[in-house]
Amino acid sequence: MKAKRLLFLVMAICLASGVKAQFYDGPSDIYFYITAKDEFNKNGPDEITDYYQNPVVEVFNFDGLKAVNWTGSVSSVKKRLQENPNYFEDQEENVEYKLQYVASSGSGTNYKYYSYGSWTTLHFSADRKILYIRWPWEQGNSTRYVRVDKSYFKPNLGRSRTPKGTIYE
Repeated sequence: MKAKRLLFLVMAICLASGVKAQFYDGPSDIYFYITAKDEFNKNGPDEITDYYQNPVVEVFNFDGLKAVNWTGSVSSVKKRLQENPNYFEDQEENVEYKLQYVASSGSGTNYKYYSYGSWTTLHFSADRKILYIRWPWEQGNSTRYVRVDKSYFKPNLGRSRTPKGTIYE
């Protein structure tokens, strides 16, 4: 009888440790990532292009074994959110969740999707604050993104303070 209990305990531990691998989020859980600042100059100061001056935004929603993402510039995401603050939440019922869960480890969780004849790999850190995307054409290098709050894309409106503490409307 003790052997059966021990066997069930070991099985329960093994099953419980593997369950937390994928990201299961609600429909309104949207994650925004922008190109990390250190990516802007990775080609050297002479090769800074508009791509690096206007960071790329990757927007995600996760549903366990699959996920959806939208890609755009900071200005395009700002425009969409100004027109409809719930733009991405409203879109997720009408889009294909094409990202597939691959694996998890102590360092994070991986998803991938097939595009342009090869696989693109996405690695999210365990705390989901950093995203690395390995594009097929980057020959083994990854582009680093950092997570930002939705408020990052709101226009700078309202009150502001001057260094002397005076408030202007």
